Amino acid sequence: MNDLIPPLDPTALPPLPAPMTFGQILDRVYRLLRANTRVFVAVAAIPAAAFFALYALTVAGMYFSGLLPQTTQHPDPAAVLLFVIPVFLVLATAGTVFYALYNAAASYAALQAEQGAAATVSQAYGHAWSHLGRYLWLIVLRGLLIVAPALLCWLVAIAGFFLMRQWSNGSLSPGALFLLLPLGILLYVGSVVYAIFMGLRYSLAYPACVAEGLTARAALKQSARLTESAKGRIFLALLVIYAVGYALFLVSSAVALVVFAVGAFAAALGHFHPQGPVLIAGMVLLAVLGFGAMFLWIALQEAGYSTAFVVLYKDQRLRKEGPQNGLNESEKA
Repeated sequence: MNDLIPPLDPTALPPLPAPMTFGQILDRVYRLLRANTRVFVAVAAIPAAAFFALYALTVAGMYFSGLLPQTTQHPDPAAVLLFVIPVFLVLATAGTVFYALYNAAASYAALQAEQGAAATVSQAYGHAWSHLGRYLWLIVLRGLLIVAPALLCWLVAIAGFFLMRQWSNGSLSPGALFLLLPLGILLYVGSVVYAIFMGLRYSLAYPACVAEGLTARAALKQSARLTESAKGRIFLALLVIYAVGYALFLVSSAVALVVFAVGAFAAALGHFHPQGPVLIAGMVLLAVLGFGAMFLWIALQEAGYSTAFVVLYKDQRLRKEGPQNGLNESEKA
């Protein structure tokens, strides 16, 4: 397996003469995506396919177990919880593994593209799989640092809410509600701001881990160092990528609606009214095309984010360490 995985050579990275401006960063992301669209999208297609597959399996399991209401009878809430909680734990575990592999594979492919080399999908995922333990521990640590404090605050708030209900004999007074409502809003806003801040702080952990061969803890520390005074630039770059992707989604949806409307109008003029198998086949075809478009959009969006993280990682190393001192001792060796 290792023979199929060319190692990253940091000394082969073409040095930039100076740190890039914001426009140059976006242009570099676009050029890398355009030159490596097939590989980047193919790498991103694997977690997207896993997401759709896990979602379909969950819906199918709920349907065949009778949890989805097939009549006017409502499902038993206790039975729904007994099904949802273990399924959620399984999906969370599977999603963590898939995205640990994807983040490492996408970073590897983008770093190879930065070196002027074209990595294959098997090479990218081969590299990720060969260091699965490190990359899995990294995504777990990063997730805990981003989400755990906010979850702890919410657990404390929920416990306080139930304690106040118990002390007030099951009903809260209007004064207590008046105090709890703004506190709940502030807690929600604060947890979101905290998660965004920490997400930006550790956004370059995977490129650092892949490029420098760092441990999970060292990669998080490196990301925190590199993103110092650069979180606004990183946030704006990700926001632009999201806006472009969302605009493409809206345009493609509008085009699809126009085509569908024109087809329906033409069928009405020709007095063509599909029924039976023809109607079912048409609905299946529309569903397949819709899921295919959604699948492609998710893969492109993920590829854009991963490429941006690598470009920003390279630029921040140049800003922090300079063109000559941008390699640590392990990379020079």
